[in-house]
Amino acid sequence: MSLAEADGPLIDTAVTRWWFAARRLDLSHARFVQHWRGPHADIAMHLPALQSYRQYHVLADYEPECSALPVHGCARMNFPLFSSMAMAMNGSVAARASADEPTFVDIRRCFALVTRHVGTQELRPRTRGETIATIDRDYSVIQVGPRAAELPTSSHAHMMETYQALREDSRVVQAISFTDAERAIDYASALKESISGAGAFVLAAQCVRIR
Repeated sequence: MSLAEADGPLIDTAVTRWWFAARRLDLSHARFVQHWRGPHADIAMHLPALQSYRQYHVLADYEPECSALPVHGCARMNFPLFSSMAMAMNGSVAARASADEPTFVDIRRCFALVTRHVGTQELRPRTRGETIATIDRDYSVIQVGPRAAELPTSSHAHMMETYQALREDSRVVQAISFTDAERAIDYASALKESISGAGAFVLAAQCVRIR
């Protein structure tokens, strides 16, 4: 999570803050995940007004195929208002988390996007008794780019959530959920072939619910 001062116009609507984390290259994937999920999450989960906090760790089986990956995971934090997020990012908890970041990430390659949720699309019919809340979604494909991607067809993808960056930033974040790691990796590899634009990339990741 990048905890730099929030800027831009104060838009009092619910927001999602994405932080894209590039691991220190002198750390193994396991050490990177261990610190992020453990000591760092123990700090960040106490940000004021934080409604939910998830981490997406790039799957170790996917990373070797993408040696040029710009980042190795992302955090998704939901806040009820832009103003409450801005206050949290300038508080003492944020300062502690920011001081911890160099322990496991290369700060120069990390970046954040503040977004609003613009839609949820179910990609397969629910089985009897299933609801969006009860579907177990342990893996995700995260696509970031200048526009929404044309998604490959898959009978294994559960749902897609789309987020639009605020202010003048035109980037879009799409999160497509799966219950199987191998299916997520296959889907990310297919999606990677169809995206274009400066700064566009795709991650296959394990979703960890911190809060």
